[in-house]
Amino acid sequence: MDLKPTLEQRLILINQYKILEKLCPEDAEVYSQYREILEGGFTLHYDDLLQMISVDIPENQLREVLDILDMYRGLYFAVSSRKNMPKYKNKQIYFPGFDGNEEFVQLKYTLFFIFKLDRYDELKKQNYYGDYNTHCNTLYQYRKMLEKWKSIPDKSKISDEDLKWLIDNSVYGTFGEKNG
Repeated sequence: MDLKPTLEQRLILINQYKILEKLCPEDAEVYSQYREILEGGFTLHYDDLLQMISVDIPENQLREVLDILDMYRGLYFAVSSRKNMPKYKNKQIYFPGFDGNEEFVQLKYTLFFIFKLDRYDELKKQNYYGDYNTHCNTLYQYRKMLEKWKSIPDKSKISDEDLKWLIDNSVYGTFGEKNG
């Protein structure tokens, strides 16, 4: 991005950074640096002021994360309501998360949605790792599961066969962690 603030915008930002230096002593050094960039007119470094702002995430990526969370929520409720399901290890129906390196956008949105927006308490309680960072790619597996999940017309009446397929093909299921 090529940031080109006007003199008036620079003055406003300089004053805001001065205020932030006082209000947030733990970040005062960063705010001071930003203020000096603007005061000095160091145009080469204007884009540094944007480093704390992420690029826009396409809506379809965000919706995919919500679809995955909904699917895991549905799996949790489907298994919880059945007495005739095979005894899988609990973590197989738990939502494991995303890879913090390769799937960072999805992980970041998951954390925001579940914790900042305070949604899906049942997914909060069951996270096996605690931070939703799987340390391995999961999207390919979720997409495979979502294809099956979306083909089920009535999620409230999911068949035992479909539910077993989803569990067996979940991220944990693919690691062979069944019955134990």
